Amino acid sequence: MSAKGNFIKALNEIAGSSEESEPSQEPRPSTERPSFHNVSSSPRPAPPVSAGERTVITKDTKITGSISTSSAMDIAGIVVGDIVCEADMRVTGRIEGNVSAESIEMAGSRIKGDVTVKGTAYVRQGSVTVGNLAANEAEISGNVKGDLMIANSVMIMNDAHVVGDVRANDLEITRGAAVQGRLLIRSSENRPDPFSDF
Repeated sequence: MSAKGNFIKALNEIAGSSEESEPSQEPRPSTERPSFHNVSSSPRPAPPVSAGERTVITKDTKITGSISTSSAMDIAGIVVGDIVCEADMRVTGRIEGNVSAESIEMAGSRIKGDVTVKGTAYVRQGSVTVGNLAANEAEISGNVKGDLMIANSVMIMNDAHVVGDVRANDLEITRGAAVQGRLLIRSSENRPDPFSDF
């Protein structure tokens, strides 16, 4: 059997055809195409959404209204409304509303509203957040005007400017950072009061 015949036989097997016909030895005209049995010409349904997909709001997009998604999310545009994201979120655009996410990275973003994160919050240099930030852990090198309520550790880097109280279990402030507010470190709550004798 020729290579062309093997190819046609393989295509018929893939298509589910039980016919095994030998191609004729006569050359076919160039306009003739082999037939494939049991092949549907209707479009296939879209594959189910996988955990690896992302919702993307592009730079030239403005959405007014609340958003809720189980996908990871990238926001480069503008959202006016609350956002609930059950996965990781990256914001380089602007949000006017409260945000809830698994984790968040704010890079050059503008957020006016409270941000609540189950995991880690990264406020990168150039970002501005006006609202409270609650997270398990945080790294701040941008600007936050609001209270930081961090369950574990927070690092306030040298480029950071925080106006508000900082509550955390562990705190690290790098030289050059600006913090205007009270520092309430919970790890000190378990220590004996060295001033009780005074």
